[in-house]
Amino acid sequence: MTQLGRILVIGATGHVGRHVVAQAVGAGVKVRVMVRDPGKALVPPGVDVVRGDLADPASMEASLLHVDAVFLMWPFLTGDGATEVLDVIKRHAARVVYLSAAGVDLDLDRQRNPIFEFHAALERAVTATGLEWVILRPYSFASNNLGWAARWRTGVVRAAGGAEVRSVIHEADIAAVAVRALLDDGLIGTRPELSGPEALTTEEQAVAIGEALGLPVRFEEIGQAEAREQAVAAGYPDDLVEALFDGAGTFAVQPVTSRVEEITGQAPRSIRQWALDHAEAFR
Repeated sequence: MTQLGRILVIGATGHVGRHVVAQAVGAGVKVRVMVRDPGKALVPPGVDVVRGDLADPASMEASLLHVDAVFLMWPFLTGDGATEVLDVIKRHAARVVYLSAAGVDLDLDRQRNPIFEFHAALERAVTATGLEWVILRPYSFASNNLGWAARWRTGVVRAAGGAEVRSVIHEADIAAVAVRALLDDGLIGTRPELSGPEALTTEEQAVAIGEALGLPVRFEEIGQAEAREQAVAAGYPDDLVEALFDGAGTFAVQPVTSRVEEITGQAPRSIRQWALDHAEAFR
C-alpha cells in the first residue's frame, strides 16, 4: 500500500463521495475535502474542509497543498473546463481517481448519450495528464432509486423501463474500490467495471426494496414521455433531463462483474442491503 500524506475528495457531499471520506478516515488516511460552501459540509472529525470550486480552477490551489492523490467526481454535463482543472491537480498531486461510468466506449467518435459523452471527455483528459490514474466505471447506482422514496408511501411505484436489466451497485461499494485505487498501486492505469451482485429489472428492484423494508409496492410501467414529465416536475435541471432521456430505447442489459470482490476482498452489497441502509428515506 502506498504511504500517502493526504488525499483530496472532490464531490464529498455526494452519495459516493461521503463514503469515500468515511472509509478513508477509517483506514487511517489524512483526508481533505473541497467544497463550495465549507459551512454546509458534514464530515467526520479530523477532516480538513477547504473552499474550492471546479468552475473556478484557480480557487482549487489551497485545497491541493500537500495532497498526494485526488478522488474526482465531475458535476457538469460537458467536459468543458476539465483540462484546466486537471492542470491544477497535476501541479500538486501524483494520482487521480476519476468516477466515470460503465458504458463509455472510447473507440466511438460519439457516445450513446450525453452522460457517456462527458465521461469520455473526462477520461481522455485524465489519461492525458501524465499522472497516475484509475478510472472507475460503475454500472447503475442503487442510489438512483431514492427518487422513488417520496412516492413509496402511496403503495405504487410508477417508472419507465420496467424490463430494463441493471446490475445496480451500492454507493459504499464504489467508494470501497475508490479508496483502494487511491491507496494501492495495483489499479494504476486500469478501468475496472463495477457492479452489484445481481442483475435485476427495474420492477424486480422495486419488489426487492419493498420486501427488504416490509413495505411492498405495486409497480406500474409508464412511457418515456410521462417519465420525462415526472423528472421535470421533480425539479431536475433541464439539461440533466435531456441527458437522461436522450438515447432512450438503446439500453443494454448490464452484466454482473466480480471486480468489487476482487479489489476489496468483500462481496458487493445487494439491493436489499441498500434498501435497509436507506430505510428512513422510504418511511
